Amino acid sequence: MANDICAKNIVGVSGFIRDLKVAYATKKCRLYESKPGQGKTTIAKQFFKQLLAGTGNTVHYMNVGIKPEEMIGGIIMPSQPGRCSLQIPEFWDKVKPGDVVIFDELDKKRHDQQNVYLELSQTGTLDGNYIGEGQVLYIFLANRSTDRGGSYGVSPLIGNRVGVREFRPADSEVLDYMAEKGTHYLVQTYLRTHPGSINPEYITTRLRNSTSRSWEECSDDLYALGENPNFQDVIVTVASRHPDSVAQDFEMYAEMGHKLIPVEEVLANPKKARVPDKNDRALGYLQLIMCCSKVQAFEPGRDRGKAKAAIWEYSKRFSAEFRSAIMPYMLASPLPSELIGSMEGEGNKTTDLKELIEWKQTRERILNEGK
Repeated sequence: MANDICAKNIVGVSGFIRDLKVAYATKKCRLYESKPGQGKTTIAKQFFKQLLAGTGNTVHYMNVGIKPEEMIGGIIMPSQPGRCSLQIPEFWDKVKPGDVVIFDELDKKRHDQQNVYLELSQTGTLDGNYIGEGQVLYIFLANRSTDRGGSYGVSPLIGNRVGVREFRPADSEVLDYMAEKGTHYLVQTYLRTHPGSINPEYITTRLRNSTSRSWEECSDDLYALGENPNFQDVIVTVASRHPDSVAQDFEMYAEMGHKLIPVEEVLANPKKARVPDKNDRALGYLQLIMCCSKVQAFEPGRDRGKAKAAIWEYSKRFSAEFRSAIMPYMLASPLPSELIGSMEGEGNKTTDLKELIEWKQTRERILNEGK
């Protein structure tokens, strides 16, 4: 499918979620395109898993880019002398009314191979037979043909039968997600001060590209290195998933580790604990985000709510710019009464509390908080 998607078809995270709700209510098929590594598959899976929880319905997922078409459309087999019939694949035996089926990597199939989805996408049938009594939602996910990466693009025949959107999350949405999930503090701080590195232009001839996905994978690797990793290991970890220019910029943040105030000192006495150089913007971000990430990783039994209230008290000794960066984390569960009282007492110097609470209630239904 030619990439003629205009700005009016673009949705961010919140728009993506709203459209998924509409699609499920109407059972009208959807197609979402994006450049690689934007997180559309993860968000769609999480959303429908939460939506269908307790209903008895299921989210079925298939990476159709690596599956033969016969696993979806079936195969013609002799049924009796001189006659043939379509044998429906076993995959469909598990699909029932109210279920959701996600077909990922559709663009990795040639256009002629995508024809097996034409009937499903328009009528919800295979060879005239309804799947799940016609009450099943089909979601197609694909990368844009302009991003190459083995993509044939989506067939215009399918595009004409479904609602087409381009998923393009805003940098602020990605940063909020990372704060709630507890992405490694070095990654969060670097991206707060280098937002252009979150999802820059995807260069198809380059093996390593920075995307939301590559940053999340990088975060997992950094956590695996432990509390006091070797400096060179940190740089190699970043460089293994990102361009060398990004790894070079990242070095400064890795070198700042020894300047940070230990989180236990902050929690013990947030009003008197040492504060790093307030004139160093990157260090200010790094200190507060590090504290939040450490508390996020508390083992079961430790009071995260109380610790978050202590960090918020500590953050009052920093500028509002730094404190706003930890708001998404502060408003993720658990939200202790001490913290609410502290925010209300602020006189609304950063962001309106009511709006933040509403934001929290919406986001926590969507995003994986890593719990």
